[in-house]
Amino acid sequence: MNALRQFLTPQTTVDKNILIVDDTPANLQLLTVMLKSQGYQVRSALNGAMALLACNRQIPDLVLLDVVMPEMSGYQVCKQLKNWRCWIKG
Repeated sequence: MNALRQFLTPQTTVDKNILIVDDTPANLQLLTVMLKSQGYQVRSALNGAMALLACNRQIPDLVLLDVVMPEMSGYQVCKQLKNWRCWIKG
């Protein structure tokens, strides 16, 4: 939790790229408005496949991922992302 709190401090918002993944458009809209008003760069995806494409184009600094989605759950998306070598730092 401390890492998330540190990530979300106002002085670190510049150039922070957040990907929001949710199959409910109202949730995407609300989170996008809230985060953009705090200075974050926000991208959104309506499903797991779109999230994977978005991550493939540009690796986000943070992914806010809905767990319950049709076709591909948030757990499945997370599992695939964890297997990508580009996420490994070092």
